[in-house]
Amino acid sequence: MDLIDVFLEGTSDNIEYEDEYFKVLKIIKEIPTGSIYYVKRIQLVKWNGKQTDIPDLDIRTFDKRTKKYKKGITLSINESKELYKALAEYFNSN
Repeated sequence: MDLIDVFLEGTSDNIEYEDEYFKVLKIIKEIPTGSIYYVKRIQLVKWNGKQTDIPDLDIRTFDKRTKKYKKGITLSINESKELYKALAEYFNSN
């Protein structure tokens, strides 16, 4: 299965979160940060104004109190592939 298929799998019209900037199509994983209020979310998003059907991979802090997102990083499909390869290589060699 190609990474694009993985990105598109499970992303339907069921939007997890939406604001004026982006839509969260799927939350892949929530990672605890040590704070009871904040988690890091790994998710698939579509940015408003970006003309594509392929979502981006987004890793961002989420504040459970205010239900707002903080700073994070967004990776395109190609950047996600490079990250995956780099992490696989790193963890397989150590």
